[in-house]
Order: sequence, then structure tokens, then C-alpha cells
Amino acid sequence: MLNNNEKKTILVLTSSFPRWEGDTKSCFVYELSKRLSKEFNVIILAPHDKNCKTNETFGGCKIYRFKYAPEKFEVLAYNAGILSNLKHNRLAYLLIPFFFVAQYISIKKILKEYNIDLIHAHWVIPQGMTAMIASYFSQKKYRLLITTHGGDLFSLNYKVFHFLKQKIFQQADYITVVSNAMKRHIILNYTNIHSHTSVIPMGTDLKKTFIPNKKIQRNEDQIVFVGRLVEKKGLTELLNTMKLLIEKSSKIKLIIIGSGPEKKHLIKQVNQLNISSHISFVGHLPPDKIVDYYQKASIAVFPFKVAENGDQEGFGLVVIEAMGCACPVIAGNVPAVHDSVIDKQTGLLVEPKNTQALADKIYHLLKDKKLQKELSLNAYKNVVEKYDWDRISNKYADIIKNLL
Repeated sequence: MLNNNEKKTILVLTSSFPRWEGDTKSCFVYELSKRLSKEFNVIILAPHDKNCKTNETFGGCKIYRFKYAPEKFEVLAYNAGILSNLKHNRLAYLLIPFFFVAQYISIKKILKEYNIDLIHAHWVIPQGMTAMIASYFSQKKYRLLITTHGGDLFSLNYKVFHFLKQKIFQQADYITVVSNAMKRHIILNYTNIHSHTSVIPMGTDLKKTFIPNKKIQRNEDQIVFVGRLVEKKGLTELLNTMKLLIEKSSKIKLIIIGSGPEKKHLIKQVNQLNISSHISFVGHLPPDKIVDYYQKASIAVFPFKVAENGDQEGFGLVVIEAMGCACPVIAGNVPAVHDSVIDKQTGLLVEPKNTQALADKIYHLLKDKKLQKELSLNAYKNVVEKYDWDRISNKYADIIKNLL
């Protein structure tokens, strides 16, 4: 049992988590949990991955990682996320039952060892489902807070998954979503939900990390993209757009920051388009390195779209981070970005998959310095306090206190 009896204890369930200190995988779960640990005892359960410990403590949180296969076969949870990993590796479907069972057994062990007061499940499936089942078969009924991040809500649209999500939402004591678009989706598609649903996005550090730097001169005609290299990010369309832009100006460059299963396909596309001299794949970078690119680029482009399986952006935290660095933004017009991107006020919106329209807007914004300054200033004012971690974590702390 934990020694500190004054603090309530919460169990955080997640399908992805930093595997060691300094790792940036699902760092938003860590950043929120770390801040909550100031007021609560926080225990985190996440999948294991190669080269990481099965249990340790950092950031004020006790971390357990469950093994669901021999280490070399633990390929379901990390890299680009469960849905993307399944898309690019069909054999990974064989791991799903082992993943669920291992997670369930680990939850039961933690519930038996610790006096848990509340379970905070990030993602409806699988974490929300295993939390619901574990609570159902326990003598003690635990308060259940569900946070959905987008992919778990918008995809998995078969009837069986819709039925499961309906049951999980009904059993939850409170639901948080990261955008107003997600809340509307829940209201329209799920019924008889008695728990409260609030829009609370994940935060970022807009006070020390993602900040403007007036001393740095922005590189003219330089575009930056940050995000996982997966279908819903719209990079295929962005590369086709670059072909059109280069025909107008040979100076335009695109820097792509991120990793993911689409990388080989994207590199092949670059070579086929014969634009390799204008494209740089930087790979995955920590936040303090990404900042440099946001502060130096002319604009940041995030051409979000809806993937074939229905997956789409839940919020678009990278948009907020770019805005925090006063970098002008163009984004794909998916519902989730409407919370931060007001067309022609805090950024520019473009219809997804429309490469010609995207090319026109990028070229226009690159050439219009006055508009760049106007959009970046408006965006910075809009996000600087609204999405800072301290504000976000306080909202979650208040919800947990009320539930307990």
C-alpha cells in the first residue's frame, strides 16, 4: 500500500507512454500525470516495449508496463499507434487478444495491491473497455474517467465497436474529449449517456518551450510539417502540392519532422515526383528541437484529412505548438481544428485532399508578409493562456476532486 494516506490514488491507463525519461511517445499523458501527481498518488499502466523497464518511478509517478508477447514481438502499441500499426502489419492482429488479457490481468493486480480511488483511461478502446470490465468484476466500484483523443472515437466504426463504445460511455462517471468536434460526435452518435462530457484538450508548454523568438530571422520560402507519418496527416497530398509549388518558385523547401509507417511510401513518392532536393525528412525530434524549426520556418502546414478507416485528427496539438512559436499556420479543414484555427484570423483552412487549393494558399501566404504577421499575432494571443499545461491540468484536477 502507498504510505501517503492523505492523497487519493488514481490509476492511469494508456496504450502508449514514454518508455524512459526523455522519450516523447505520448508525452501528453505523462505531462498531465506528472502535474496531477502533485495532488494525487498517480500509478500508470502502459504496454511494455523493448529496452524499457517493467516498472519504475519518474515524474512523481509509479509506472508499470505489462508484457503481452515476447519482447521482439511487442509491436502493437508504439511507433505510430495501434490503429496505424495494424494497418501496416496484419500479423499484429494476432497480438490483440494477448494485449487485452495482459492489460486486464495487470489492472486486477494493481487494484488488489493499491487502494485505487479512480481510474483514468486514455482512449475508449482498449483502456476504457478493460477498465470497465475490471471494475465490473471487482467488489469495489471505482470511479471511471474516460479521455478520448480522436482516433479511438472516429474510427472503429463497425457495429460491434459502436456497441462497445456505447456501453463504456454509459459506465463512465465522466468523459473528456480534446475538441468540440468530438463532443458533437458523441452527442450525435451515442445515446443514454448519463455522465458529463467536457472539452479539455491536452496542453503544451507555451511559457518556456513553444515560444516566439524575435531574435531569429525566419527562412524565406521554408515550410515545416510536424506529426506522425500516417494517412490522416495528409502528407501524400502535401508532397503533390510541393510539385505544384516548385513549378512557381524553385526556392521553396519543405521540412518534415516525424516518424511513422508511411515514411517509405512518402520517400518513394518524393523520388517519383523528382522533388527530393526540396524535401528534408528530419525524423522524430524532441520538443526543444522542434521549436527551432517552428521559429525559423515561414509557415507551418498541417493538411489533415479523414483516413479511409474513418480515423481523423482529434485536436491537432502541433497546430497549437506552431502558434505558440508565432509561426503562421495552414491546416486541413477537419472539424477538430476549428477550436484553434479560425479561417483568415488565426490561420488559413483548406479543404482536405485539394492539392491545387493547398498550393494556392501556401504560395499566397509565403508571399504575403503582412498576412503572416497578422495571423501569427492573432493565433499567439488566442492560444498562449488557453492551452498551457498548468491551465489544463488544473481542470483535470478539479474533475477528479469532484468525482471523489
